Amino acid sequence: MSLIKKIVEIVERSDMVDAKKQINKLNKEIRDHKEKVRSLMQANYTDFMPEIVSNEALLEEGCIMESEMINLKDSLNNESTNMLKSASKDVSKLTEELNENHLALITSLKLVKIDSLLHKIKPYNEIKNFKEVNNLLNDIQLLIGDPDDKIIRRLEVYKSLKVKLTVERETMMKNLIAQFGNIVFTRTKTFPKNQSVTFRISKNPKELVECIHTLLECDYDFQDFVNFCMNNVFQPIASRAVSLDIKESDKEVSMILMYSLEPVSDELRPNYEIVFLNLRSVLFHMLHMNVVIQDNCHFLSYLFNTCKSKMFDMIFDECLKFNIPKTYEVKNHSTIDVDIRKLCKNFTELKLFDSIDEKFIQDYCNNIEDLFFEQFTKNVQASANEILKRDLHDMIHISDDATLSTITPFTFPKSMISKSTLELIKLLEKILRQASICSIEDEQKKTNLLNSIKIVLDNYPFTIQLHHSKLLSKIPQQSALFYNNCMYLCNWIVLNDEFEDCNIDVVTNDLKRQGQEFFDCQVANQKIQLLEILKEFNPYQSLNNFQQEHFKPIRQALRQLDLLKNVWQTILPVDLYNKTIGSLLDVVALNIIKKVLALEDISTTLANGLVEMIKNFEEKGQMLFEADCNAHQVVPNWKKLINLEFILDASLIDIQAKWKNNQLSASFRAEEVKRLIRALFQNTERRANCLQTII
Repeated sequence: MSLIKKIVEIVERSDMVDAKKQINKLNKEIRDHKEKVRSLMQANYTDFMPEIVSNEALLEEGCIMESEMINLKDSLNNESTNMLKSASKDVSKLTEELNENHLALITSLKLVKIDSLLHKIKPYNEIKNFKEVNNLLNDIQLLIGDPDDKIIRRLEVYKSLKVKLTVERETMMKNLIAQFGNIVFTRTKTFPKNQSVTFRISKNPKELVECIHTLLECDYDFQDFVNFCMNNVFQPIASRAVSLDIKESDKEVSMILMYSLEPVSDELRPNYEIVFLNLRSVLFHMLHMNVVIQDNCHFLSYLFNTCKSKMFDMIFDECLKFNIPKTYEVKNHSTIDVDIRKLCKNFTELKLFDSIDEKFIQDYCNNIEDLFFEQFTKNVQASANEILKRDLHDMIHISDDATLSTITPFTFPKSMISKSTLELIKLLEKILRQASICSIEDEQKKTNLLNSIKIVLDNYPFTIQLHHSKLLSKIPQQSALFYNNCMYLCNWIVLNDEFEDCNIDVVTNDLKRQGQEFFDCQVANQKIQLLEILKEFNPYQSLNNFQQEHFKPIRQALRQLDLLKNVWQTILPVDLYNKTIGSLLDVVALNIIKKVLALEDISTTLANGLVEMIKNFEEKGQMLFEADCNAHQVVPNWKKLINLEFILDASLIDIQAKWKNNQLSASFRAEEVKRLIRALFQNTERRANCLQTII
């Protein structure tokens, strides 16, 4: 009869003595097993000593105990369990200890399993079966990183196991990468004026498939390999005259490219037909590594998925745009669109790109007219660049009834813009007139003309920044003019019906965004300058010795705002000017409020000085705005500042009454009002009574 059955029978007969003996025996066996596991783990992962006990034996022993423990729990029915609990507190205590030892047994069993899995890694590493190594490491990770296991994380050996797992995974990745490098070998050799690129692929599909699949399972980033192909193979083929030597045998295929590192002139660029031929040759021989990784997804498609746009841009910008016909006569006899479609078909057949990419290239072929007009667009952009080099501060007033467009009359808020912006619009309106007279048969020409305008407008923010970046970031006048110029161009776009079908909303939104961002950046810089000035403002200095120079930073901040008023008031639209000055004035107001609230003691002299300073600030602050704008409309903390002035100059009764009427609670929290009262008034019974009412 097994030990478990004996225990159950003894419990049912309420044989206390034997029950204790049997439970103690099982507890002791578990503790002995736990100690063996501890010694094993300490020897292997802490002291790094030779093994004393076989982990297989411990694993078998632990599994037997685990099975006995489960059978014991299943065998004890409710009746015998209740009998056990009522029969003896000692037996009940031993049973609880048995449950605790069960948890220890589970942890010990898990540690032995981890040790067993770690010992299996070495043989697989020796035969380069990294797929199995990865599976073992994943199994170990599941055991170590079990979120429900709170015990193993507290063990001393836990950190050693984590380090061991990390080392084994790093070793596996190093071996995997080396294996991939042996199968797909790449090398560059640079000479003074030339460069040689070697690309060799071993014909070992089984080893390649296992290696790639394991790397993908490990989330390996192939970006270095992709960059090598893009920068050292495809880029030179598209842009330079290359010597391509391809050799193929039963074991491998080898490709060697040689090309010059000298700057490429337009005259020395290869014809697009040669470029297409070389691309086909390289990609065809890369098929030896284009294994299926999952479903219908191929390895090359997976690799180049993130750089499709770069690949297309490279082919177009480095090759095709230099082979576009220069005249309509040459264009009518050109086969470039047919050749592009053939290349697209080759890409699809070689599983480099999917059907979407093919459609993208075909769309490009169908719109080859765009590249034909590229030179025209360049000329327009060059003219625009010359206009936009002019000083931004050479400006002109825009009144409410001003009509400055020769095609579409429109008004703009009273403000100022750069004269160069009007010159740019005149240039664009010449092109717009040509587009408006195009016949139905010339619809493509009209589209290209409108697109040339779109390109100029799209490049406007960049061009301005290119020529005026230093002034834009430092001079408030420049950023305000740039903002107005962008908004003015947006209005001109919106009010021209010709742009309805050319998706110009993106350009309009970008103009608004960049104009707003530059102006917001300037406002942020002004706030930083104000805060730098206000660092010197310390009302505590005037606690016992009030001097006007202590409030000098406030006066300096007001002078700074007055300078901005002189710059911005005539340039910006009224609403924007008031809003902007209001946000800057709020920075000063909030700084005053915070520093006064921070005072623990405010003398009568200081309070009077603060009241006088705040009144002066309110008076001069209001003068910064247009006549029909009240400061409280655009300065969020204006009312709070006025209420602060009231508290500084009021009696306890007045403060208490105003708080009771909810005239202060909108600006201050109860604790803030109490803090001011404690700072202003001596500790009297009247003050205490007043503080009790402020809740």
